[in-house]
Amino acid sequence: MITLIGTIHTDLKLEERLPKMLSIEKPDIITLEYDDNESLSRIVKDNSKLGLKLIKEGLKDKINEKYFDAIINFIKKNLEVNEYTICQDYVNKNNLPLYFVDKYEEMNPFWMNRIVLQILNNLDTIINTSIKIEEGGIDPINLLGYFEQRIEEKYTEYKKAYINNSSYQTKYVTSNLSKGGNIKNILERDNHMASEIRKIYTPNLKLVHIVGLYHLLNDSKKRTLYSRLKDLNPKRRLLNEV
Repeated sequence: MITLIGTIHTDLKLEERLPKMLSIEKPDIITLEYDDNESLSRIVKDNSKLGLKLIKEGLKDKINEKYFDAIINFIKKNLEVNEYTICQDYVNKNNLPLYFVDKYEEMNPFWMNRIVLQILNNLDTIINTSIKIEEGGIDPINLLGYFEQRIEEKYTEYKKAYINNSSYQTKYVTSNLSKGGNIKNILERDNHMASEIRKIYTPNLKLVHIVGLYHLLNDSKKRTLYSRLKDLNPKRRLLNEV
């Protein structure tokens, strides 16, 4: 059996949700949308440090000091947390195999930690929101509620897409393809991931794959991961279900 867990890589509740989902699914094998290329790890770490510096510069003296400290401490706490570290911790505790099945032909020079990216892209929102926040008793999660709301809306958007017919989902894929960017690269990676998962998959064992939401669209033209694995009858789940 194959279960595909759809995530939003900038999910602020990832550290809480992913271990819980894995405990519910009880996999025998875990595969991950990740390329353990050392160059990727270096790019992410270097960019995350630079992003944190830019956040400090962008928020310093523009928001309440306690609010500023809460945001920075929240980032530092989560700086090293991502799907990779959570899965690695889970397999170590449960003595399970973990496979990295993605392959990045080109390294995106802007990749960085999900928390850093989310905050860096929304500095103005943080500044505007902070004006309305009373001093003292600051909880970074509540202060970042705006981002959580946007993330939940994205989960809802994809959930609605998944329950529509394949024609609707195919149009969704085609629409995104027409926008250009790195979508074509994503579809090439889906082909690679599907091929790797087929090599690893054993019918009598439960394989759980953690991957971004886009890859789980049911495309009648078989351009996405889910559509390429559909003959194996994979189950789709959204990470925010837990």
